Amino acid sequence: MWAKAVAAADVVIAGNDYLASHAMAVTSKSKVHVIPSCIEPSHYSAKSKYDVGATPVAIWVGSPGTEPYLQTVAPALLKLNKSIGLRLVIVSSGNAELGPLQPMVDRVEWSLSRVGAEMVKADVGIMPMLDDPWTRGKCGYKLLQYAAAGLPCVGSPVGVNRQVLSNIGGRSASPAPEWAEQILDLIEMGQRERRSLGTRMSAAVRRHYSYEAWGPAWREAVLGRG
Repeated sequence: MWAKAVAAADVVIAGNDYLASHAMAVTSKSKVHVIPSCIEPSHYSAKSKYDVGATPVAIWVGSPGTEPYLQTVAPALLKLNKSIGLRLVIVSSGNAELGPLQPMVDRVEWSLSRVGAEMVKADVGIMPMLDDPWTRGKCGYKLLQYAAAGLPCVGSPVGVNRQVLSNIGGRSASPAPEWAEQILDLIEMGQRERRSLGTRMSAAVRRHYSYEAWGPAWREAVLGRG
């Protein structure tokens, strides 16, 4: 169905190069424009406290369908739970059991207001993923949310995530041992350094992934003018 929709469209907006390449296989290349998923930074509360308390907190924001990706980094999270008492806050509408992770998880029902409130309280945001055709088409929205709040984050370098992490100053981690190292490094980072990193990340979102930054490109693609 998507191929028929793409072929029939006058203009195709793709969130990354991977999606654009698939669209170009069924329609004219001139119709396809790459414009990343954007975010409105002003909709997110800015993190103001960067000291890490006695119980460090990692946060994951997402949907029930992507919660299984947390299992890919379960060994790293469990290791940090044992060594430094790390807790994992999950903001989602799901309620599935998470196996060995369950004892270290605190669930928060997703709502637009709760997402921002929970992110500013956390110490690090995480976005683990498998590497498959579905995930290569994803657009890194969790990372943009974390960065908009000024929250240091770690993500899997899958698809456009690699570019997003580079642009916002997030940490990239692939095998489970790297995840433990990167999360721990961000938690043990000095308060001043964490604040500086968070400030740079929120500025990078405004520069690279805000509606304001990409408005002219969108108007050019849809209306033929900037």
